[in-house]
Amino acid sequence: MFNNILIFSLIFSLFTHKFYLSISQIHHVNNSLQVTSHVFWDDLEVELSHYFQKKIFITDPNIQIYTQKYFKEFFLLYDNNKKLNFEWVGMEISLDKVEIFFEYQNVKSIKNLQLNNRILFLKFPEQKNMTHLITHDKKRFTLVHKINDGTKSW
Repeated sequence: MFNNILIFSLIFSLFTHKFYLSISQIHHVNNSLQVTSHVFWDDLEVELSHYFQKKIFITDPNIQIYTQKYFKEFFLLYDNNKKLNFEWVGMEISLDKVEIFFEYQNVKSIKNLQLNNRILFLKFPEQKNMTHLITHDKKRFTLVHKINDGTKSW
């Protein structure tokens, strides 16, 4: 019995691996795009530490400043090929993830939006970033970015 459990444990550990996925939601509400991005905080620590070339912990008093600067470079939204700038709202840290909130103002239409979501690609080449765009009338569109993808349209 013990040998069977040991063998099962070894086989299970050989075939399990961490899955790298972020999920972001963009809600088009009253001419603004409200974004919530969900990432694992331990992955964010590794990525920010690499990007800023110093050890950064999720408990750092400047974690929001670091995260905002990072997202401004790696979460790129365009309207008619013009890069949009977001307003930082904040972030909430829970047991295993971080929810990051920001907003794009004065976006009247979603017809010509494009996204290049490259978060967490510096240290995690197997990372995938799923982004849902949800319109005011509840229509839903999804993009998935992998490391070698460029800007995509919905």
